[in-house]
Amino acid sequence: MVSSMYNEGRNILLIVEGADDEVNLFKKIIQCFPEIKLRPENILVYNTNLWVLNEDLTKEFGEKWHDSDDIDFRVFCESKFPEIIGKKITDIFLVFDYERQDPRFDATKLESLCAFFNDSVENGQLYINYPMIESYRHLNKKPLPDDDYKERKCSVSDIKQYKHTVGLETKFHDYRKFDRETIQSIIKHNLKKASYITSGIYEMDEENLMSAARNISYIAIAQKQNGYSATALGFIFVLCTCVMFVTDYNVKLLIN
Repeated sequence: MVSSMYNEGRNILLIVEGADDEVNLFKKIIQCFPEIKLRPENILVYNTNLWVLNEDLTKEFGEKWHDSDDIDFRVFCESKFPEIIGKKITDIFLVFDYERQDPRFDATKLESLCAFFNDSVENGQLYINYPMIESYRHLNKKPLPDDDYKERKCSVSDIKQYKHTVGLETKFHDYRKFDRETIQSIIKHNLKKASYITSGIYEMDEENLMSAARNISYIAIAQKQNGYSATALGFIFVLCTCVMFVTDYNVKLLIN
């Protein structure tokens, strides 16, 4: 469950994997959606991947840390980012890549991470991008929509070349040229894709699209992606979940 953030009193912390694409994308998002009260200085870089974060949490809290009700993730964040001490953070969001190619990848642990980080106010909300952050611009038709996005996949054997593949195929090379309408369309593509992955339904009207945004299950997406990519001959559906940050903040931003 994602807590509604549409509240002027929120103080949002966003933890991202890398210093480039993730930070640039979210700075553009808050530029195009000034309603979102995310301060640029509250976008912090972990500078490593999801599996190192899992190792750090394991070292701090033990192997079964994700099953505990006693973990204060805010205190952990303060130990990593002393600059947030005293900021009274109300919501935490984390943005990481799927990292199926990492030798430490563990499907069961991934689902445990999704289950633990499932509420921005409680432990934090985790967004996983499949296979990585570049999925947000893996749209190959301009103007949008790109109807082929429904079936766009990345084979497990090609994950390491995915960034290069996007560079060759995308029609959206420069995020600096994105406007509000473009980002809204990117969100719609990914909401429909998430629905397709979890329920088989892609096409939907505006009312059902907003309902899909309200009821999205990030753990169900992870479970499906884990199943599809379970073998060396498997695949991952290209999907950017971190753009759902906008609709998790206020679903009306999808159309307004």
